[in-house]
Amino acid sequence: DGSAPGGASFKAGVLSDGATPATVFTSLLLCSANLPDKIAISVDAQMDDGDGKKGNVRAAKQDSPNPTSVKTAADTYVEDGVSTYLVCRQM
Repeated sequence: DGSAPGGASFKAGVLSDGATPATVFTSLLLCSANLPDKIAISVDAQMDDGDGKKGNVRAAKQDSPNPTSVKTAADTYVEDGVSTYLVCRQM
C-alpha cells in the first residue's frame, strides 16, 4: 500500500495463504489484473499448482477493475463466469 516499514499501516507481506503461521509474498511480484476467472485459473494451473491461495502464483478476487493495491489475503478461485482476479507471481 506504499506505507513505510515500521509505520502504523505497514503490512509485512501480501497475498497470505491463510495458514498458521501464514506465508506471504514479501519480495518482488509480477501481477496482472482484470483476468476473467477461467483465464486466471488456467494461468495458475500452467505456471504453478492451480490453487489461488498457495504456491508461487496467488490470486485476489477483484472488487472493482484496476486495483491500486494488492490485498493482504489470497482468495480461492470461483469459476462463476463474472469474477475477475489479480494474479501475482513471486519473482
